[in-house]
Amino acid sequence: MGHDGYARFWDGMLEDDWIENAMNEKDTQYCSFREVAAAVVTWNVGAISPYDMRTDFIADAFNTQDPPELLVFGFQEVVDLEDRKVTAKSILGFGKKKDPDTTEQHQSRVYREWRDYLSKIISRYTSARYSYSELHTSSLIGLFQCIFIRQEERGRIRDVHAMSVKCGMGGHYGNKGALVTRIVLDDSSLCFINCHLAAGQTHTSHRNNDIATILEAENLPPERDRDARMSIFVGG
Repeated sequence: MGHDGYARFWDGMLEDDWIENAMNEKDTQYCSFREVAAAVVTWNVGAISPYDMRTDFIADAFNTQDPPELLVFGFQEVVDLEDRKVTAKSILGFGKKKDPDTTEQHQSRVYREWRDYLSKIISRYTSARYSYSELHTSSLIGLFQCIFIRQEERGRIRDVHAMSVKCGMGGHYGNKGALVTRIVLDDSSLCFINCHLAAGQTHTSHRNNDIATILEAENLPPERDRDARMSIFVGG
Protein backbone atom coordinates (compact mmCIF):
# COMPACT_ATOMS: atom_id res chain seq x y z
CA MET A 1 0.00 0.00 0.00
CA GLY A 2 1.52 3.31 -1.09
CA HIS A 3 1.33 6.70 0.55
CA ASP A 4 -1.21 7.63 -2.10
CA GLY A 5 -3.60 4.95 -0.83
CA TYR A 6 -3.22 2.66 -3.88
CA ALA A 7 -2.28 -1.01 -3.62
CA ARG A 8 0.41 -2.15 -6.02
CA PHE A 9 1.35 -5.74 -6.79
CA TRP A 10 4.76 -6.97 -7.90
CA ASP A 11 5.20 -10.06 -10.05
CA GLY A 12 8.17 -11.86 -8.56
CA MET A 13 8.71 -13.74 -11.86
CA LEU A 14 8.61 -10.61 -13.99
CA GLU A 15 12.39 -10.60 -14.58
CA ASP A 16 12.50 -14.27 -15.55
CA ASP A 17 9.48 -13.87 -17.83
CA TRP A 18 11.05 -10.84 -19.53
CA ILE A 19 14.33 -12.67 -20.12
CA GLU A 20 12.55 -15.73 -21.50
CA ASN A 21 10.39 -13.65 -23.84
CA ALA A 22 13.42 -11.71 -25.06
CA MET A 23 15.33 -14.94 -25.75
CA ASN A 24 12.37 -16.47 -27.57
CA GLU A 25 12.16 -13.47 -29.87
CA LYS A 26 15.76 -14.06 -30.94
CA ASP A 27 15.86 -17.87 -30.86
CA THR A 28 16.39 -18.09 -34.64
CA GLN A 29 19.74 -16.33 -34.17
CA TYR A 30 21.23 -18.99 -31.92
CA CYS A 31 19.05 -22.10 -32.51
CA SER A 32 18.56 -24.38 -35.48
CA PHE A 33 15.23 -26.10 -36.07
CA ARG A 34 14.19 -29.15 -38.04
CA GLU A 35 11.09 -31.29 -38.30
CA VAL A 36 11.11 -34.81 -36.91
CA ALA A 37 8.18 -37.17 -37.38
CA ALA A 38 7.04 -40.04 -35.18
CA ALA A 39 4.47 -42.74 -35.77
CA VAL A 40 2.84 -43.90 -32.53
CA VAL A 41 0.90 -47.15 -32.88
CA THR A 42 -1.29 -48.50 -30.07
CA TRP A 43 -3.18 -51.78 -30.31
CA ASN A 44 -4.93 -54.22 -27.98
CA VAL A 45 -3.80 -57.42 -29.67
CA GLY A 46 -6.01 -59.72 -27.61
CA ALA A 47 -3.20 -62.26 -27.00
CA ILE A 48 -2.84 -63.01 -30.70
CA SER A 49 0.54 -64.22 -31.90
CA PRO A 50 2.16 -62.01 -34.54
CA TYR A 51 2.61 -65.07 -36.72
CA ASP A 52 -1.14 -65.76 -36.70
CA MET A 53 -1.94 -62.50 -38.49
CA ARG A 54 -2.92 -62.82 -42.13
CA THR A 55 -1.65 -59.39 -43.17
CA ASP A 56 0.98 -56.96 -41.94
CA PHE A 57 -0.41 -53.80 -40.34
CA ILE A 58 2.71 -51.70 -40.92
CA ALA A 59 1.53 -50.48 -44.32
CA ASP A 60 -1.58 -49.01 -42.65
CA ALA A 61 0.32 -47.56 -39.68
CA PHE A 62 2.49 -45.10 -41.61
CA ASN A 63 3.67 -44.14 -45.08
CA THR A 64 6.26 -46.80 -45.89
CA GLN A 65 7.56 -44.71 -48.81
CA ASP A 66 8.43 -41.84 -46.48
CA PRO A 67 8.58 -43.36 -42.98
CA PRO A 68 9.05 -41.18 -39.89
CA GLU A 69 12.26 -41.00 -37.89
CA LEU A 70 10.67 -42.62 -34.83
CA LEU A 71 8.44 -45.70 -34.77
CA VAL A 72 6.74 -46.29 -31.41
CA PHE A 73 4.63 -49.39 -30.78
CA GLY A 74 2.51 -49.82 -27.66
CA PHE A 75 0.56 -53.07 -27.36
CA GLN A 76 -1.87 -54.23 -24.69
CA GLU A 77 -2.95 -57.75 -23.69
CA VAL A 78 0.00 -59.34 -25.42
CA VAL A 79 -0.15 -62.12 -22.83
CA ASP A 80 -3.25 -64.31 -22.70
CA LEU A 81 -5.84 -63.08 -20.19
CA GLU A 82 -6.24 -66.51 -18.61
CA ASP A 83 -2.50 -66.72 -17.97
CA ARG A 84 -2.67 -63.42 -16.10
CA LYS A 85 -5.52 -64.71 -13.93
CA VAL A 86 -3.49 -67.78 -13.00
CA THR A 87 -0.52 -65.59 -12.23
CA ALA A 88 -2.67 -63.36 -9.99
CA LYS A 89 -3.93 -66.43 -8.09
CA SER A 90 -0.39 -67.58 -7.46
CA ILE A 91 0.59 -64.12 -6.18
CA LEU A 92 -2.36 -63.97 -3.81
CA GLY A 93 -1.65 -67.50 -2.58
CA PHE A 94 -4.91 -69.22 -3.40
CA GLY A 95 -5.94 -71.67 -6.07
CA LYS A 96 -3.63 -73.96 -7.94
CA LYS A 97 -0.27 -72.31 -8.22
CA LYS A 98 1.59 -72.12 -11.46
CA ASP A 99 5.34 -72.31 -11.68
CA PRO A 100 6.39 -68.61 -11.81
CA ASP A 101 9.49 -69.48 -13.83
CA THR A 102 7.34 -71.15 -16.49
CA THR A 103 4.98 -68.18 -16.62
CA GLU A 104 7.86 -65.71 -16.91
CA GLN A 105 9.48 -67.75 -19.66
CA HIS A 106 6.22 -67.84 -21.60
CA GLN A 107 5.73 -64.09 -21.29
CA SER A 108 9.34 -63.41 -22.30
CA ARG A 109 8.93 -65.60 -25.37
CA VAL A 110 5.77 -63.74 -26.43
CA TYR A 111 7.49 -60.37 -26.07
CA ARG A 112 10.48 -61.61 -28.09
CA GLU A 113 8.13 -62.82 -30.82
CA TRP A 114 6.58 -59.38 -31.17
CA ARG A 115 9.95 -57.62 -31.07
CA ASP A 116 11.39 -59.91 -33.73
CA TYR A 117 8.25 -59.60 -35.84
CA LEU A 118 8.34 -55.78 -35.71
CA SER A 119 12.03 -55.75 -36.62
CA LYS A 120 11.39 -58.03 -39.57
CA ILE A 121 8.44 -56.18 -41.08
CA ILE A 122 10.00 -52.74 -40.54
CA SER A 123 13.06 -53.94 -42.43
CA ARG A 124 10.85 -55.46 -45.12
CA TYR A 125 8.95 -52.26 -45.81
CA THR A 126 11.67 -49.63 -45.28
CA SER A 127 15.07 -51.19 -45.99
CA ALA A 128 15.08 -49.97 -49.58
CA ARG A 129 15.60 -46.40 -48.35
CA TYR A 130 16.25 -46.41 -44.60
CA SER A 131 17.68 -48.56 -41.86
CA TYR A 132 16.11 -48.71 -38.39
CA SER A 133 17.48 -49.96 -35.10
CA GLU A 134 15.78 -50.88 -31.85
CA LEU A 135 16.08 -48.06 -29.34
CA HIS A 136 14.25 -49.47 -26.33
CA THR A 137 11.93 -52.33 -25.40
CA SER A 138 9.95 -52.77 -22.17
CA SER A 139 7.16 -54.99 -20.90
CA LEU A 140 4.76 -55.37 -17.97
CA ILE A 141 2.31 -58.28 -17.64
CA GLY A 142 0.48 -57.97 -20.96
CA LEU A 143 1.91 -54.57 -21.89
CA PHE A 144 4.66 -54.27 -24.48
CA GLN A 145 6.39 -51.17 -25.81
CA CYS A 146 9.04 -51.10 -28.51
CA ILE A 147 10.69 -48.03 -30.03
CA PHE A 148 12.68 -47.99 -33.25
CA ILE A 149 14.68 -45.08 -34.66
CA ARG A 150 16.23 -44.35 -38.01
CA GLN A 151 19.87 -45.29 -37.91
CA GLU A 152 21.15 -41.84 -38.87
CA GLU A 153 19.26 -40.35 -35.91
CA ARG A 154 20.68 -42.75 -33.34
CA GLY A 155 23.60 -40.49 -32.46
CA ARG A 156 21.23 -37.64 -31.63
CA ILE A 157 19.50 -39.63 -28.89
CA ARG A 158 20.53 -39.40 -25.25
CA ASP A 159 19.13 -39.89 -21.75
CA VAL A 160 16.92 -42.90 -22.49
CA HIS A 161 14.99 -43.68 -19.30
CA ALA A 162 12.07 -46.01 -18.72
CA MET A 163 9.81 -47.11 -15.89
CA SER A 164 6.69 -49.15 -15.26
CA VAL A 165 3.74 -48.08 -13.12
CA LYS A 166 1.57 -50.79 -11.55
CA CYS A 167 -2.05 -49.83 -10.92
CA GLY A 168 -3.67 -53.21 -10.29
CA MET A 169 -4.60 -54.31 -6.77
CA GLY A 170 -3.70 -51.02 -5.17
CA GLY A 171 -0.48 -50.61 -7.12
CA HIS A 172 0.94 -54.04 -6.27
CA TYR A 173 0.13 -55.91 -9.48
CA GLY A 174 0.85 -55.02 -13.10
CA ASN A 175 -2.30 -56.35 -14.78
CA LYS A 176 -3.27 -52.67 -15.07
CA GLY A 177 -0.72 -49.92 -15.38
CA ALA A 178 1.67 -48.29 -17.82
CA LEU A 179 5.06 -48.37 -19.47
CA VAL A 180 6.77 -44.98 -19.68
CA THR A 181 9.79 -44.18 -21.84
CA ARG A 182 11.46 -40.77 -21.95
CA ILE A 183 14.18 -39.83 -24.43
CA VAL A 184 15.95 -36.67 -25.49
CA LEU A 185 16.31 -36.13 -29.24
CA ASP A 186 18.64 -33.23 -29.95
CA ASP A 187 17.39 -30.83 -27.25
CA SER A 188 13.75 -31.96 -27.22
CA SER A 189 12.46 -34.24 -24.48
CA LEU A 190 9.92 -36.83 -25.65
CA CYS A 191 7.87 -39.10 -23.42
CA PHE A 192 5.81 -42.08 -24.59
CA ILE A 193 3.26 -43.82 -22.36
CA ASN A 194 1.60 -47.15 -23.10
CA CYS A 195 -1.17 -47.89 -20.60
CA HIS A 196 -3.82 -50.51 -19.95
CA LEU A 197 -6.67 -49.35 -17.72
CA ALA A 198 -9.89 -50.77 -16.28
CA ALA A 199 -12.54 -51.37 -18.94
CA GLY A 200 -16.23 -50.49 -18.83
CA GLN A 201 -18.29 -47.30 -18.57
CA THR A 202 -18.75 -47.78 -14.83
CA HIS A 203 -15.00 -47.52 -14.20
CA THR A 204 -14.48 -43.98 -15.50
CA SER A 205 -13.35 -42.60 -12.13
CA HIS A 206 -11.05 -45.61 -11.68
CA ARG A 207 -9.41 -44.93 -15.03
CA ASN A 208 -9.04 -41.22 -14.24
CA ASN A 209 -7.39 -42.04 -10.90
CA ASP A 210 -4.99 -44.47 -12.58
CA ILE A 211 -4.07 -41.90 -15.23
CA ALA A 212 -3.32 -39.38 -12.49
CA THR A 213 -1.16 -41.99 -10.74
CA ILE A 214 0.76 -42.68 -13.95
CA LEU A 215 1.33 -39.02 -14.81
CA GLU A 216 2.39 -38.16 -11.26
CA ALA A 217 4.78 -41.10 -10.87
CA GLU A 218 8.31 -39.97 -10.04
CA ASN A 219 10.32 -43.09 -10.82
CA LEU A 220 12.14 -41.50 -13.74
CA PRO A 221 15.38 -39.66 -12.97
CA PRO A 222 14.46 -36.04 -12.16
CA GLU A 223 15.16 -33.35 -14.69
CA ARG A 224 17.30 -30.37 -13.80
CA ASP A 225 15.66 -27.97 -11.41
CA ARG A 226 14.08 -24.85 -12.79
CA ASP A 227 16.95 -22.53 -11.86
CA ALA A 228 19.49 -24.78 -13.57
CA ARG A 229 17.38 -24.98 -16.72
CA MET A 230 16.93 -21.22 -16.72
CA SER A 231 20.68 -20.68 -16.36
CA ILE A 232 21.48 -22.92 -19.28
CA PHE A 233 18.73 -21.32 -21.35
CA VAL A 234 19.88 -17.79 -20.64
CA GLY A 235 23.51 -18.74 -21.35
CA GLY A 236 22.36 -19.66 -24.86
